[in-house]
Amino acid sequence: MQDPGIYFTTATGEGVALQDLSAADRATLAALRRREPARSIRRLLLHLVLVAIGVAAILLTESLWVRVPAWFLLACCMISGVALMHEGVHGHLVDGRSANRILAFLLAAPSVLSASSYWSVHRRHHASLRTEDDPDDTENVHVVPQWVLLAALGTIGTYIYLPHIAIDGLVLARPRERLTILAEYAGIAAQLGAAFVFAPGWTLVIWGVPFLIAAQLINVRFLAEHTLTSGHSPFTGTRTIPDGRFVSFWLCNVNYHLEHHLLPGVPWYNLPQAYAVLRPLYDRVGAPIHPTHLAFLRDWLRVMATGRIPRNVRLLSPQGVQALEQLQARSKSAS
Repeated sequence: MQDPGIYFTTATGEGVALQDLSAADRATLAALRRREPARSIRRLLLHLVLVAIGVAAILLTESLWVRVPAWFLLACCMISGVALMHEGVHGHLVDGRSANRILAFLLAAPSVLSASSYWSVHRRHHASLRTEDDPDDTENVHVVPQWVLLAALGTIGTYIYLPHIAIDGLVLARPRERLTILAEYAGIAAQLGAAFVFAPGWTLVIWGVPFLIAAQLINVRFLAEHTLTSGHSPFTGTRTIPDGRFVSFWLCNVNYHLEHHLLPGVPWYNLPQAYAVLRPLYDRVGAPIHPTHLAFLRDWLRVMATGRIPRNVRLLSPQGVQALEQLQARSKSAS
């Protein structure tokens, strides 16, 4: 399918590997694996300050001129909390496995998410990216047409994803991990239950409204990371969207998702530098890269408007298509 304004490629990306980088670039990538817990601690403290500002603004006034921005601030904090939780389960926040897991639980709880259940699914996702064993691959779902599934993910994706993590996390977990998962969900349920029993109004305005906003905003992240990509190579199964410092701040650089999958040992604050090193390889394979989430959403909507979702092909930005075509033209002329 090649409709006006929609750019797909089936180029496999085979024959390109990280080993193709120069020795200096490989050394740079190796150095980026170094963790600096102080940077994560500063980010966590800033996270707490932003949450406090949002909560205080809601408590101090009923003016919508204040509360609406505060709701969006708290919604963005929920999104960044999940992104920081992701770093915690990977062991990138602080030193020590237990400390990372505790922080991950605390960061995920406001989003009604068990960090341990998330990790149970997420490690399988990393090990089986874009294969039939990938629990997060939408193309492994055959009970509904892909168009219907992607439309659902774009509108109510959070409310599909949370049960998916809870159920599949338990299924994929090791026996001892299941007790931890159940304990985490019990703790989250107890906290929310107590909040709704003793302060239902405040719980709705401080937690409920930001949760509903965050649930819609994060749907774009779900779509951007892996939908309309292909499983041909490690360079083609996920998407990077640099999207500037503001968006990267709230997503804690998880929008550099190609880099995260190619180099899962690199902590969140070094992913933009990894992108700069890897970009020449991306251009060689036609890796899925969009400049902004809005640009991706525009192209995604164009695909959805056709009513047809091709499988195992990559949606590229116009710039990505141009780079790939130029490389292919040079290859043909060289041969």
